[in-house]
Amino acid sequence: MPVSEAQTLCPDRRPLKLVAVNPEFDRILLERLAVVAQQFSPLVALNEAEEPDALLLDLTGVAHLYGGESEWAKSVCATFVSKGFQLQCAVAETIGAAWALAHGVHMPNRFRVLPAGELDRLNALSIETLRLNPEAHSVFRRLGIDSIGQLLALNRNSLVSRVGRAVTRRIGQFLGDIPELLTPYLPPPIFRERRQFEHPLTQPHWIEEISLQLLKRLLQRLAKRQLGLSQLHVVWQGEMAGTQLAWMIDLGRPTVDEPLLVELCQMKWERAALSFAVATVQMTAKQVGRLQCVRLSLFDEHQIALRKDIDTLVTRLHGRLGSAHVSHLELVPDAIPEHQTRLRSAIESSEIYDVSLDAGLVPQLWERPLLLAAFPQPVDVLRMCHHSRPAVIKWQGQLSELHHVWGPERVESGWWRRAVRRDYYRVETHTGQRWWIFQRLDTRQWFLHGEIA
Repeated sequence: MPVSEAQTLCPDRRPLKLVAVNPEFDRILLERLAVVAQQFSPLVALNEAEEPDALLLDLTGVAHLYGGESEWAKSVCATFVSKGFQLQCAVAETIGAAWALAHGVHMPNRFRVLPAGELDRLNALSIETLRLNPEAHSVFRRLGIDSIGQLLALNRNSLVSRVGRAVTRRIGQFLGDIPELLTPYLPPPIFRERRQFEHPLTQPHWIEEISLQLLKRLLQRLAKRQLGLSQLHVVWQGEMAGTQLAWMIDLGRPTVDEPLLVELCQMKWERAALSFAVATVQMTAKQVGRLQCVRLSLFDEHQIALRKDIDTLVTRLHGRLGSAHVSHLELVPDAIPEHQTRLRSAIESSEIYDVSLDAGLVPQLWERPLLLAAFPQPVDVLRMCHHSRPAVIKWQGQLSELHHVWGPERVESGWWRRAVRRDYYRVETHTGQRWWIFQRLDTRQWFLHGEIA
């Protein structure tokens, strides 16, 4: 729905609260809710979609433990409402019927239970609640078929030639004629190593030694699954409640490089001020990922070694400084020079490994400044030569005669952005300096934008 249309539906024309869509965050949150829902059913699944937005629970053999389906649904609603969520909860004999009841009847934070054998009570609901594809919706809309009852009255065999077998499959799943299987959501395994001491330790070197042993065991478990450590959480817990030291080591890329991890851990421990006896040491892999496979080649040993060195450097900086402080410039295809680069996390990019240089670009390197000013700096053109090229300019109070001028090079932005029209010149002064200047075509003002090596 466009924002303008949503604004018309808002009472009293009050301003809307706009929140950016984040499908990845929504999926992570839904997966966490699936773990919560596993207390109500041994089989919890996410609906099959690119961006799932619902949980499907199989309560076969479970409802009697709660005193019936209504009490079961009541417990589910109460649990999620207590966590601050709004939900539509429905219970029916088939997945399709439960989906239609939950999406067709607006009942926030309430539940509806449809007894077995009473699917005809859903005939008045819209066909949009049957999980049909958009093409089928448009066909039925042209035919004047809006409700489930109207659709069920049609011959299914004749629907195949018009809208395909996907529609008849959804109808069969709604009625229970075609079984629909759920793919249970299985939370990722927790990789954790823990050691509890019979007598608390006060010597830091013993605590560090035991922590390194736990780290080695943790890395061995990950390596067996071809996984690497991306984020490590270390906790030294004391006997008294609230007495603990905790560190989060963020590595970025998955790794099982034990010397590197030992170095990062020891750096954290050296800064710690231990003022209590440690009773428990715990190491948890907060984030893991698949290890990257490197294809070996007979003549690429130097490139492989260089890539490993860069990867180690980036990981070490990432662990010491944090993800927000390790980045590199990435080229962007944009006509405006100040918009041709952007900062990108060095962990997420593979361009930092590309240290080769295209030989065809070498003669063109001097045509662009190696140092670009953060903002174009105004200059005064005191004299022009033939072809309307600058001959003498004044910048920061100093006059400079231009012995060589190349250009102009026209730079314009697209019509969908703020209009930018410039003519760029490469100039060489009498002192040998090479500058990149431009003239704005709308105001005829001149600016210095960079210095060419």
